[in-house]
Amino acid sequence: MFFCKDIDKKSFMGLVRIVRESLDDLDVSVSTGFSWTDKPDIARQLSEVRLMYDIEKDAKLKSLDSIMRNKVFKDVVSEIEKGSFMVYYQPKVDSRTGITVGAETLIRFFDEAHGVVGPIHFIEILEENRCSHLIDLFVLDEVCKAQKLRCISDRRVVPVSVNFSKNTLEYADLLDQVKEIMNRYDLPEGLVQIEITESVGDMDIVLINNIAQSLISMGFRLSMDDFGTKYSNLEMLFKFPFSIAKIDRSLVKNLESNEKSRIMLKHLISMIMELGIECVAEGAENEEQVRLLQQFGCNIIQGYFYSKPVTLDVFTSEFVEKTRNQL
Repeated sequence: MFFCKDIDKKSFMGLVRIVRESLDDLDVSVSTGFSWTDKPDIARQLSEVRLMYDIEKDAKLKSLDSIMRNKVFKDVVSEIEKGSFMVYYQPKVDSRTGITVGAETLIRFFDEAHGVVGPIHFIEILEENRCSHLIDLFVLDEVCKAQKLRCISDRRVVPVSVNFSKNTLEYADLLDQVKEIMNRYDLPEGLVQIEITESVGDMDIVLINNIAQSLISMGFRLSMDDFGTKYSNLEMLFKFPFSIAKIDRSLVKNLESNEKSRIMLKHLISMIMELGIECVAEGAENEEQVRLLQQFGCNIIQGYFYSKPVTLDVFTSEFVEKTRNQL
């Protein structure tokens, strides 16, 4: 944010133009807003700038969402084959040693005009069109391929988790296609994990249990994602054969400043561990959050404190290979 004192409107607008033109040369989309007055009122001007910023940002996001809807998802398979979808890895770290012990995969889309686009702009569209299973199975195949290459080259391999959405679990041919992928790569058990969101609590219990048991028989470990976001999560730990529970980032966000959050999280972690379930926390952004999670007994942590999601090459070189000598 910039303040320009003692300036006439013409000069001020000239500065605005210069700033906007220089921002247009960047590879990312930038939203801007401005306010000029000859009777300064900082509070009012700040309010106007925020409003202008929100309007610009909303317009850009709507434009991007429209591009995703009209361009990308006319043929998801074609976009996958073109290499438009990319798999990113976010490390899971043992906070006691600093050693990377796993990763979660996250999907990205590359658009020539907007660069790397996050899932917030296309996941909902995929789910609306009942084709999210195509992406989830694509990610699974990419992960298995990468894990197999590391195995046959005798390099360090850590477990990697793949997210399966509710729509994916409802896909009729899911198990057959998963089995085909696993047979193709013939990986040792435990190298690939499946993260399932809490929304499956709305699905038929028998169906989910059958799917879960089938996935386990293929060598997967099951992780419950977003744990703690709904009360039904507690019941799901008893209903389904999860071996990992992943604490949602919303419970970690204000951990250092909210005593109630600390009390609740301390007891949730204790309960998870007493049930014999591995506990992972996501969303840690600072050292104090990591310290408190350790204090409560949760040592496997994922979050920006350690790393943002990165490409496979960066994950391999910076987080898997670098920590090999520490083992």
